Amino acid sequence: MAKDLENVAFKQLAIQGTKQVLNKVNPLDALNVIAGHVSEWQKVKEQEKTKRHAISAQRDILVQKIQADRDLFLEALRENYKERAVVYSKSFDMLDKAIESGQIEIAQLAMTGILEQIKNNPLPSFGEFKQSFLSNQPLDF
Repeated sequence: MAKDLENVAFKQLAIQGTKQVLNKVNPLDALNVIAGHVSEWQKVKEQEKTKRHAISAQRDILVQKIQADRDLFLEALRENYKERAVVYSKSFDMLDKAIESGQIEIAQLAMTGILEQIKNNPLPSFGEFKQSFLSNQPLDF
């Protein structure tokens, strides 16, 4: 029975507290506040969506630039090594002819050209490339 009285007293206190709060709070104002929060949330949501689109667009542009630079680099390598292949081929042809005809001076000249071509490698070693890449320094070709 004491529990029942306690529950009744608690319910009456809760009802009185609710009535007092409702008397002090205008429900229309509360709805306006809620509507304002929902509106603000929607605005922030749209702003964040716009930011995500901008980031995606910027990413796409950077990827395209990287791909274009890569293509340009690979084309330069192809052309450079195509030229080097021609130089090597002609130098070895000259060396073969010089050996066949016994012309030591021309054979030495051909070997000098081949060795110079080897020394003048257009690309740095992988170690130099990696160090330059990691330190964000440009490569000197």
